[in-house]
This record gives sequence, structure tokens and C-alpha cells, in this order.
Amino acid sequence: MANTLYISATAERSGKSAITLGLMRLLIGRVGKVGFFRHNCFKCGICAKIRS
Repeated sequence: MANTLYISATAERSGKSAITLGLMRLLIGRVGKVGFFRHNCFKCGICAKIRS
């Protein structure tokens, strides 16, 4: 069984955070450890350079 889950989308404001929070709430009762990582592209500017 996989122990990693990635959630992504092709558009901004598509509900990724809401889906992630719902999945975390579901998994907390079933799995020992649950965590998340959210990369903030706006602070580092990497994504802005890639898009232009």
C-alpha cells in the first residue's frame, strides 16, 4: 500500500486545500501520522519565473 499522497490541480483556487483538510480529517483516525506540505511559490518567485 502506498504511503504517500500528492494532491495537485492545473488551476488556482480549485479546492485543493479543502480536499486536503477533508482527507486529513478522515485519515487521522486510521493512520498513525498525517502531515502536509504546502509550497508557497509567491514568496520565492520560482513559479513566476517558470510561467513567464
